[in-house]
Amino acid sequence: MKKGYMGKVLRLAGTGATLTYLACLPGCGGADPATPTDTTAGTTNTTSENEVASVQQQDTVAQCNSDAATCIQKAKNFFDLLSCNANYATCLVSNVTPPIVTTTVNSLDACRTTLGTCSLSAKSPADLAVCQVNAVTCTASAFATPIVQTVAAAVSCVDSAAVCAGKAKTQADIAACGQTFASCAEEAAAAVLPPIVATAVDGVTSCTTTLGTCISSATTPDAVAQCSGAEASCIGKALGVDIPNPASAVKCAETAAKCVTAARSIDDLNTCNSSLASCVKQLDPTSPLACDIAFTQCVAQNPFNIFSCADQDRKCHGG
Repeated sequence: MKKGYMGKVLRLAGTGATLTYLACLPGCGGADPATPTDTTAGTTNTTSENEVASVQQQDTVAQCNSDAATCIQKAKNFFDLLSCNANYATCLVSNVTPPIVTTTVNSLDACRTTLGTCSLSAKSPADLAVCQVNAVTCTASAFATPIVQTVAAAVSCVDSAAVCAGKAKTQADIAACGQTFASCAEEAAAAVLPPIVATAVDGVTSCTTTLGTCISSATTPDAVAQCSGAEASCIGKALGVDIPNPASAVKCAETAAKCVTAARSIDDLNTCNSSLASCVKQLDPTSPLACDIAFTQCVAQNPFNIFSCADQDRKCHGG
């Protein structure tokens, strides 16, 4: 009888100790792991819910505590209490956001907020571009991920990076988001043409558009030939290449136009200019061979305008 009584007492004591242990977690013996402590100031700083609102979490430490308390209340035996303890530990490990995730998300939120404020106050496209470049730089800093070239067009990568970070659960997830952002920014930079190349492309495109308008209004084969010559002259001016005899350099100009349209760098543009200059030089109007080449090109482009081509050939030969 005495032994049975003592056994019951020991079981109750064990259950009471377990209840006390579980009810105390995580408040006893230390700070809540979700609450960063500033040891220099001697105060505890709690991150506001607004700051981490974009971090997607299944639970919080408070929720883990609440679930554990509910589990304890429903426990019917010692093994149920052990199960509550195991579930509580799993909750903490699975759902507490690492500091680097929260820090990165907060930094990205700040970058986007600053971009919005800056964009509203921008008074010109140039001002807006500065805002966008700053946002890209800010985002790269938030991820601690360097990017080779920062361009305004990469601002489209900022929102997707923030969404990625908002879903992150681990430091590895944040690192992966940073790499994705860097790749996106580099692709955006590669798609942006240098100003001088963009100007040349615009110039050549304008020449081509003018040619289409000219041909649509031309009523004779000779008028069409004149349109082609005007286009060649226009392309030459756009690229800074002198074309003394545009009518004979139509093919050269059209080849140069295709070259410029495909250019992606200053070196590409220089190659197009050099090729056009070389092609035009071979068509020197003082060269009889050049006149014959020009006649052949004219006929090839305007088969029903052979008389006009012949007249241009005669003039080329000085007749």
